[in-house]
Amino acid sequence: MNTHLKQNTWLAICMMGGFSIALSAQAASFDCAKAQAKVEHLICDNPEISKLDDELAAGYKAELKDEAQVEVIRQSQKK
Repeated sequence: MNTHLKQNTWLAICMMGGFSIALSAQAASFDCAKAQAKVEHLICDNPEISKLDDELAAGYKAELKDEAQVEVIRQSQKK
């Protein structure tokens, strides 16, 4: 995968992450039994958003496997 495509993929992942955080839902990316914040409860209470959160977490984890992209990912998160 070329660098430009990876950066676009990462941007899409970040945008979905922001969306899922803003909306919140039930998620396997964190333990719903330990949910404290309102957004965490919202994620845990909505199966559709929970699924999106799971997919986002899996995509993020997959992107971090490419060590060459880790710094790009971190800089993108900071922005």
